[in-house]
Amino acid sequence: MFLNKKTIHRPGSRKIVASSFEDKMQTRKMVPVGQVASFLRRQQQQQPGAEQDWVTIGVLTGKSAPKTSSSGRNFSRWTITDLGNGSVCLFLFGEVFKEHWTELEGRIIALLNPRAMEDRGGSADAAGSSAPKDPALTLDRPSQLLVLGTSLDYGTCKAIRKDGAPCSMVVNTRKGEYCTHHVAAAYKKAHSKRTDINSKYPCCKKIEKKRKEEEEEEE
Repeated sequence: MFLNKKTIHRPGSRKIVASSFEDKMQTRKMVPVGQVASFLRRQQQQQPGAEQDWVTIGVLTGKSAPKTSSSGRNFSRWTITDLGNGSVCLFLFGEVFKEHWTELEGRIIALLNPRAMEDRGGSADAAGSSAPKDPALTLDRPSQLLVLGTSLDYGTCKAIRKDGAPCSMVVNTRKGEYCTHHVAAAYKKAHSKRTDINSKYPCCKKIEKKRKEEEEEEE
């Protein structure tokens, strides 16, 4: 079951009552993770005080170990995605860090009115590393972060890398068990084998040529 009509995420085990979540979301604009950047740009163009009450919901798919910023503050950096192409980067500082930094990957996270991190000379990372390409967000209070449950669709790629280690890429298990890299690699390998067979057996080459001609006629 999905959290509500506005979100695509399916929680396995809930950490918040469904009716309570609905109440919190009634007056908020739901912004998909992949649309956060454009939404923030529109917000910046509005008159002060006219900003919308909004929320974005995604799955925690990556997190850094606790770090210390140049100002001496502990922080952690999270990657929150829609288990597809959309993602945002969340920086946890202060009380938000203390309360939430131990959360596990695979949790469905709701961010209530997060604010964009200030651009400090091209770097969104308080530790001084290069800026991530995803929108960089932060929160002022722990209550702005809700842990809704564990995603049923969160998983890691089932493929084995060339070095023998399991692939660690996150996948949406509702769409498949392998990441796009390994799906593409498998397709390329299969195509290469088919080309090799066609070169060795002329009859197969003729069949393949006829199949392609039929496909072109159908198009």
